[in-house]
Amino acid sequence: ISKKARKENIFILPGVELSVNDGANGVHTLIVFDPDDWLVDGNDYINQFITANFAGKHNFDNANGRSNHNLQATLELLDKFDKNHFVIMAHVEQSCGLLSEFDGGRIIELGKNPLFKGEHCLIKVGDFNFEAIKYALTDPHRTRLNESPKTTNSYIKSISFEGGLLDGKQISFSPELNNLIGIRGSGKSSLLEILRYALNIPLSAQAVDKDYKNGLIKYVLKSGGKVVVEIVDEHDKTYTIERVFGEKEDIYKDGELQHEITLDAILRQPIYFGQKDLSNKDSNFENDLINKLIGKKLNDINSKVEEQKNVIFRIINELKALDNLSDIKKETEIAQNNAEHKLQLFKEKGIAEKMQIQTAFDTDISKLNTYNEYVNNYVSELNTLIHNYEYLSSQSLQSEINRDIFEEAMQQVGLLKIEFDKLKTVVANLLRINTNLLNISSKVLMKKEESKEEFAQIKREINIPELNPDDFIKLNRILETSKLKLIEIGKSENKRKDLDKQLSNALVLLDKLWLEKFNIIQKDVEKINNSGTKLFIEIEYKGQRDKFLSKLQESFRGSGIRVTSFENIRDKYTDFIQIYKDDFKEINNILNENQSNDFKKQFFKDLYDLLIFKVENKITIKFNDKPLGEHSLGQRASALILFLLSQKENDILIIDQPEDDLDNQTIYNDVIKEIKQLKGQMQFIFATHNANIPVLGDSEMVVACQYIPDTEIKIENGSIDCRSVQEKIIGIMEGGKEAFNVRKNIYKIWEAGKL
Repeated sequence: ISKKARKENIFILPGVELSVNDGANGVHTLIVFDPDDWLVDGNDYINQFITANFAGKHNFDNANGRSNHNLQATLELLDKFDKNHFVIMAHVEQSCGLLSEFDGGRIIELGKNPLFKGEHCLIKVGDFNFEAIKYALTDPHRTRLNESPKTTNSYIKSISFEGGLLDGKQISFSPELNNLIGIRGSGKSSLLEILRYALNIPLSAQAVDKDYKNGLIKYVLKSGGKVVVEIVDEHDKTYTIERVFGEKEDIYKDGELQHEITLDAILRQPIYFGQKDLSNKDSNFENDLINKLIGKKLNDINSKVEEQKNVIFRIINELKALDNLSDIKKETEIAQNNAEHKLQLFKEKGIAEKMQIQTAFDTDISKLNTYNEYVNNYVSELNTLIHNYEYLSSQSLQSEINRDIFEEAMQQVGLLKIEFDKLKTVVANLLRINTNLLNISSKVLMKKEESKEEFAQIKREINIPELNPDDFIKLNRILETSKLKLIEIGKSENKRKDLDKQLSNALVLLDKLWLEKFNIIQKDVEKINNSGTKLFIEIEYKGQRDKFLSKLQESFRGSGIRVTSFENIRDKYTDFIQIYKDDFKEINNILNENQSNDFKKQFFKDLYDLLIFKVENKITIKFNDKPLGEHSLGQRASALILFLLSQKENDILIIDQPEDDLDNQTIYNDVIKEIKQLKGQMQFIFATHNANIPVLGDSEMVVACQYIPDTEIKIENGSIDCRSVQEKIIGIMEGGKEAFNVRKNIYKIWEAGKL
């Protein structure tokens, strides 16, 4: 029967239902035996137990045959055989069932026996074997009252590989607890780093050994290697992520490439920590942690910040193009004054009057050319405008539920297209005008050419050795050009004033966006603080004053400014935007005149870099009212793991060796108990050397890794219930079966109080 059942994927265990000699009518009791323990080497210990239980009785296989022993004695007899078994009280509420035969006092007495547990439930097993079923019946996390297990979080379903050291291999993950095990250098960290890479989770700025971690990916995947990850979102939809080493990931749903979504639309931001990251004491670790927890919520505001930086970059570039405006104006005014002074001499000698016609020609030609240049610019800007907004006239506005209203909207789109076409007609007309102006300029040039001999005759008649008629023409050109140039400089000065206003407004908006980002973080920090953990987070806007001081010293290195002066600047201002808005008033008070001038000169030289420099918020995480950085590495790592487990908005937690800085007591009492409570709400993927995590955590999937140098990484996986996995855990994490048994025996001796 057992063999046939296995073919049908059904697991059958041997058992017997006894009517034990208890209660008024006997109590029906089902005993289930481990066949590998009770039926071994040709010995049938099951029938030996039955015979002992019905000694002296005949026809005890009759349905109403009662055994010799009551329930307690029957359990004691089973224990004497010292073999694996468990007992189920059959149909407890019906005739000859436990509840109908025992009064309340007897049930309470049985309940005090640690071997006796009552529950009506579904059980969860990871493999077909007796131990798995027995353990499931004794573990409250394996039993669920009348309901199947439910997964509410998004999770990683599987990962497979093409090429490299993992070519052709696939790992299936549980939505609950997954553990990668193996000796050091077996490939556990490589698998996690590749998973991180496939999911496009960046290494944080504070990550330890970045080059090493990135190097693992390259070494294992090799050139052209591909990783494929299956993901199930919170709505139970399956997506496939494919990523070739060195290229961007592709996302598929039902075999169709998804062009317009990112992984953020599928996964609630997974949290990843590599080796030693939890014990990292970098000063910006807290900011990085908060970003990992709520980073997705900041995407929109971060995009706005980047857009605003681009606006500031454009304005500053335009301002820099006008930097030497005052110098150009001064040079032009000097050229104008010199030309006017020299022309006065020509006027006094009567030459100006004789050369008036030729200079008038030059002036007229210059006027026409300048005007034509303005028209060219006008046409160019109109063409740019048409190009940038042409899409408006081709829009198709449609709606399923507001069809009539949208038909009205499309009528307006039609009218807009008519006006847009008129604008194109205006440009065509302007181009004709431009051509006509060029023709007019040509006419003036031709007329000047016709008067060429007349101009030459005038020059011959002027016989003043110290005055050259050609110089008169050049000076007039300089004078005319200078006048036009000064007009343009005046326009540029007005433009500069407008750009200064634009920059001030843009900086105010950037500052508001930084504050808005702070408020988003603060709101989530308050939720975290109210979640009931021992951790408390304090956040101060632009609080990392030491980073501002470092930036000041770095940007103005070699200026001769003392450290105390830099510290005074730091204390007076929150960032470089405030210095700019203050127009350097406090800088003038803190520094001497030469230092102040040098400071301003360097400030405007690096204007963009300084104005967009964000003084980060200061985040302090406290554990038991003491800053996290002041705790031991073990306390710090423990507090952070508990903190991460307390969050409800991240579906996946990936950690490489979380136990590195934790003691076993902390792992069990704090971490594992919390993990078991969170199963079904969060997926855990841990690489570990500590057997307590997969064993006491009741790991749904264990992945054993073995590295064959320069050849492959071998993979074997299964649940904690699989015997082959149990052997791997004993061999890899307990030092082998012999060491495991020695420890087991020692613990039994200790427990018995013999040592």
